[in-house]
Amino acid sequence: MSKLSLISITLGVMLLGAAGYMAYSQQQSLSSGVQIEATVESKEVTMSSSKKGDKYTPNVTYSYTYNGTQYTSDNIRPGIGTKASNTRTAAEDRIDQYNVGETTTAYVV
Repeated sequence: MSKLSLISITLGVMLLGAAGYMAYSQQQSLSSGVQIEATVESKEVTMSSSKKGDKYTPNVTYSYTYNGTQYTSDNIRPGIGTKASNTRTAAEDRIDQYNVGETTTAYVV
């Protein structure tokens, strides 16, 4: 087996492991969380540029009350992982479901 093949296989296994861990983390966050209602305060897509290209990040800020305490958050994705997309359209699609002033379901872990 060539050195390049061994490196490719190792890299593939590592990527599969990372993807599996991210999916597991997201599922654990959802299954162990308490479902609450949250009010959408704002939403926007921001862009950042680097040598690798532009990245578009969907941002949704919402507020909620849990155990009598008011909180504000911008985490729209449970678990770990990036929120950034390669296109503005993809980022906008991720936040289309949120409307400022309306309520949405949030999870408190």
